[in-house]
Amino acid sequence: MYRGVDVSRIRCLENVPTGHTVIQSAGDGDNSIILFGGANQSVTERQIDEVLADFSAGDVLLLQNEISGTAHAINRAGEKGMIIVLNPSPMNAAAKALPLQKISYLFVNEVEASQLTGLPAEDAEGLSAALCRAFPQVQVILTLGAAGAYYLAGKERIYQNSNKDVVKKCRR
Repeated sequence: MYRGVDVSRIRCLENVPTGHTVIQSAGDGDNSIILFGGANQSVTERQIDEVLADFSAGDVLLLQNEISGTAHAINRAGEKGMIIVLNPSPMNAAAKALPLQKISYLFVNEVEASQLTGLPAEDAEGLSAALCRAFPQVQVILTLGAAGAYYLAGKERIYQNSNKDVVKKCRR
């Protein structure tokens, strides 16, 4: 335990550099992300199986599309009845091929939603409807930056405005 967190399954790989990301943000809120996968791209299916061995139905697996073996992790967690939460960032062809029907919660921004649905990122209403159709069994959180966010679950759609005061402080 380290500060109350079980870190017993963390592994250090020798001679493999750590993955890291650089995020550059513009004044208008747009960003550019540079990603180096490093050790994150060295995760094996065996390691995933070892980590998930002690987990069971109802436990939560939280994933981003930063490790190798994401599809394997989703499949194994699904077999166990785990709750699977995915942010498919960084979005790429591999993310689009993931077994998304097994996901419990999908967190996407408007650009990622556009890449999944083929609709323009500026069409929040269209994106939310398309995500509901494409993933009727998945609870989707569609973030729209300063424009707010949607919670989508089947036919349920809840929109939440962003807090403009917080957005202004973040842009300073």
